[in-house]
Amino acid sequence: MNLYDVILIAVSLISIPLVCAVSFDALYSKKKQIQISLFRTAGWYAAIFTISFVPTFILIYNMKN
Repeated sequence: MNLYDVILIAVSLISIPLVCAVSFDALYSKKKQIQISLFRTAGWYAAIFTISFVPTFILIYNMKN
């Protein structure tokens, strides 16, 4: 695994949860008839980032050994 692979993984770990968090909050706020909240979007982002980061970290750690 080279530096290019690490950069691609880092970009995907940051950008994909961001897009998902914005989408989830937009759908949630539309369903509940409330405004989109940056605080709630940050919560969605933290949850999705954690869910995507942990398996990726375990996979990369296992590839080294």
